[in-house]
Amino acid sequence: MEQPLHQISEDGIFETLAGLEKRIVLRLQNSNYRVCIQRLLQKKLKCNLDLLNAEDMADLDDRNDQVNVLGLVVDEPGGFIVNCPTGWGKSYIITKICKVLPQAKIAVVAPGIDVTESLYKQLKRQIRDVGRVGDGYRDIRRITVSTMESVERLKKVDWDLLLFDEVHRAGGPAIANNLSEVFHTAKCVGFSASPTGRTDNADLVVEALFGKVAYKVDYAEAEASGSVVPIRALMFGSDYGPVFKAYTPPVTRNRYGLWRNGDRNELIAEIAKQIPDDDQTLIMVATADHALQLIKLLPDYKVVFSQVSNKKSLQDIDVTMIPGLQFNGQFDKKYRNYLTSQFEKGVLKKAIATGVWNTGVDFKQLGYLIRAEGLSSDIQSIQTPGRLSRTFDGKEYGVLIDFIDTFDPVLLNRSNKRRRAYVKTGWDVQEIPSPGPTDIAGIFAGGSK
Repeated sequence: MEQPLHQISEDGIFETLAGLEKRIVLRLQNSNYRVCIQRLLQKKLKCNLDLLNAEDMADLDDRNDQVNVLGLVVDEPGGFIVNCPTGWGKSYIITKICKVLPQAKIAVVAPGIDVTESLYKQLKRQIRDVGRVGDGYRDIRRITVSTMESVERLKKVDWDLLLFDEVHRAGGPAIANNLSEVFHTAKCVGFSASPTGRTDNADLVVEALFGKVAYKVDYAEAEASGSVVPIRALMFGSDYGPVFKAYTPPVTRNRYGLWRNGDRNELIAEIAKQIPDDDQTLIMVATADHALQLIKLLPDYKVVFSQVSNKKSLQDIDVTMIPGLQFNGQFDKKYRNYLTSQFEKGVLKKAIATGVWNTGVDFKQLGYLIRAEGLSSDIQSIQTPGRLSRTFDGKEYGVLIDFIDTFDPVLLNRSNKRRRAYVKTGWDVQEIPSPGPTDIAGIFAGGSK
């Protein structure tokens, strides 16, 4: 800083994390300070567009948003965040970034083993020098894909660029400390469909590490460019359930108002049965307990989860009738991976899954998503339905099915919050209050999209 109009320190020099630069400069300028920026340890990234082949260039002709992001990574002086819808093509542009920066040491970080494995496979198909860290791997290369939990293993390399998928997950104290230590000289670029909305006030931590949102693609823009398909949201009235007292613990309200609410589960099952057999359908639940309740009503579905935490849920279940479920409540990982693969290929048409399928999956053929979990996180209201947004030949739109839980004020408030999130995203929302079997059948009588 030079020649401040109001003296705020003896030398007028301050250091801050790069991500907060724009916020602090704006505050100072609004207070009549003249500001001069000096960036320490700034990395220079050398780009070579000739490394994109004819197929790459043809793809990019129809992807103006991705071209703009590619330019920002090379030209923007500091780190930043790209706010883009799920299904927009984050892994696609990450691959192109790595291709055009042949001399840069690049770390690609994402939460979860499944996401990192997917990114690693996509990069490996087009670039030779790619390593992997996490889930038993410790192969560090010029380009290295790492799980969020394994970032500290990357600290011996002087990285030029960090590409972080699902950057809204980077605000926790442990991962934030590791990121600031390992990538303190690197340009940090994050991607997320929901970069804000953390309930623990971690948004500012993410901004400090990566910077502010420098590029935003709203859903309508992505839809217009053909990057994603339209989403139609149907919200059915769920009018029957227990009457809870105001001080009822959240887990009790969830268990008996949602997971073990027989009337609500019957409504979910009735809707699921009306969806044409050829249309791929996914029912998302919060717990294995809820999955096990629904599979009784929908025996033709497959369940996918990690483990049963509440062993009482197994008491009235014939474990041998549910493939993958072991007697100790664990779900066989190899079989879960097999189901994931079958669902991604479109061979498996009907499934009930917990959050193990929230990230790291690519369900291009998914036509119907039923949100049975009743949660209200702004992030989850964007990320989870984003499974529907992938484009696929013959797929005109995706159908999101959710519920307005009128029988309880707390659950109703959650429902309304989800509805507002859908409207804000730009999805078409239709409410169906107090639906009967005839109403439900009429809605799905038109068949496939």
